[in-house]
Amino acid sequence: MRFIISAAGMISMVLCIGAVILLFLGNEGLAFPLVIAGIVTMGLSWGASILTGHHSRK
Repeated sequence: MRFIISAAGMISMVLCIGAVILLFLGNEGLAFPLVIAGIVTMGLSWGASILTGHHSRK
């Protein structure tokens, strides 16, 4: 489970970095959906890691 959460975190970082690169290249139409997808994925992986951490400490 932790591997899946870590992979989701890495995917969100890649999406956000790709969005920044696309912004520098001038493709705003594709960059904004990538930022939104990256932020949503980051939030979900953050929440899942908190839940996993709480369950492993009990």
